[in-house]
Amino acid sequence: MIEIKDIIPITISIVALFVSIISIYVSRFRPGKLYLTAGEHIHISHDPTGSVKFILPMNVANSGSRHLTIDRVALLIQDRGNPEGYLLEPAFYLALAESGDFKYDSLSVPITIFGGENITKQVMFNSSIERPTEFQMTKAGTYDLTLLAWLHGSTKPQKSEFFSVVVSEEHIVNLRRYIEEKKSSSVKLRQSKWRAWDAHPCKETEVKDINKSAIL
Repeated sequence: MIEIKDIIPITISIVALFVSIISIYVSRFRPGKLYLTAGEHIHISHDPTGSVKFILPMNVANSGSRHLTIDRVALLIQDRGNPEGYLLEPAFYLALAESGDFKYDSLSVPITIFGGENITKQVMFNSSIERPTEFQMTKAGTYDLTLLAWLHGSTKPQKSEFFSVVVSEEHIVNLRRYIEEKKSSSVKLRQSKWRAWDAHPCKETEVKDINKSAIL
């Protein structure tokens, strides 16, 4: 017959075993989970043929313990209010040079993210090279974008939350001029949700609002 004094160590042993099993599962066997986030700034340009190029910082994180492999990425762009859109394909990855300019890094190859790891890539997306005038940025307005990623073995993409940019008439004038002059110069845009946080002088009421809403 088991006495009460014997139950306590048995219970402690069972709890310890249960905790160990959970710890092993979390550290070694928990399936990978992908988080896909677009960076704050986007560069838009046209190459000499007229096709559109988007340079976008992409952060991918894996909150699981098992590795994930992203076979391919893409960028969906929609003119706000228009149910149709255009899918931009990846051209290659870029890196930032010491000068602050972009330089070639590698082809758009699969990315492997190990458990608990996150990786940032500067991705250049292209419209069709074969049909360069199929899609061009020649109209001012608000554009919604969605970053897509295909995990290894899946034909269905995972997506980021959609984000938006505002393309002004000034941006369009510059982009049209670059097309006419066959220049690859770009315009730099910020995600719409961060536009209010551009560098600017803050009045007393704004400073109070910032301090009041900021989380410690």
